[in-house]
Amino acid sequence: MTSWAHRVVKARRRHRCLWCKERIHKGTLYVLETYADGSEHGRNRYHPECRAAVQRMDRDEVAWWNDEGCIPEYVRGGTILKEHAEKDA
Repeated sequence: MTSWAHRVVKARRRHRCLWCKERIHKGTLYVLETYADGSEHGRNRYHPECRAAVQRMDRDEVAWWNDEGCIPEYVRGGTILKEHAEKDA
C-alpha cells in the first residue's frame, strides 16, 4: 500500500522544484510531498503554485507525461504543451 503526505514547510536551504525546475529559495514556503510503498520511498518538492498546477493536470496530460517517460517543459505554475498539441493536430 502506498502512503502519501503533503505539507507546506519553510525551506532551510535551496531546493529545486520538481515541476518547473526553478529554485526554491531558502526561507520561502514550499510543498513537501513524501511517499512510501514498502521499501520504496521518496520526497518531491514544489512551489505552492506548481503543486496546484500538478493537481490541475487533466488525465490526457498525465497519460502523455507518463508515456513519454520524462517531464515535459514547464513554466512556473503551468505547462507549455504546444509540442504535444501540435503532435495531436
